[in-house]
Amino acid sequence: MDVKYLNLNRPAKILITMPSESKRAIIDISLIGIEIFNDKCKHRGGPIHLCYKDEQNVDRCPWHDHKIRNRKKIDYICAVYISSTGILKMVNNQVFDVPWPVKILS
Repeated sequence: MDVKYLNLNRPAKILITMPSESKRAIIDISLIGIEIFNDKCKHRGGPIHLCYKDEQNVDRCPWHDHKIRNRKKIDYICAVYISSTGILKMVNNQVFDVPWPVKILS
């Protein structure tokens, strides 16, 4: 198990990559809460964070134009965001010495 911290003073999207397990996750922090979901499209494994919103505000695959409706929740990352301090605490259930890069997308 490993723990990481980030300072964020705004809503944000965080990309977490688990290269040893070929996994990606997105942490979406908004004004109403926090969501953690798989970043791989179920169709071909493409990155969901690159999707665009159509005129009905539905996420769509930039390559195949498929609708991304139900984002798969994950259990290998958990996170807590404390808005009063801007601290995001992330915990993963991997082995301690395995790298898991974190990138702020927005």
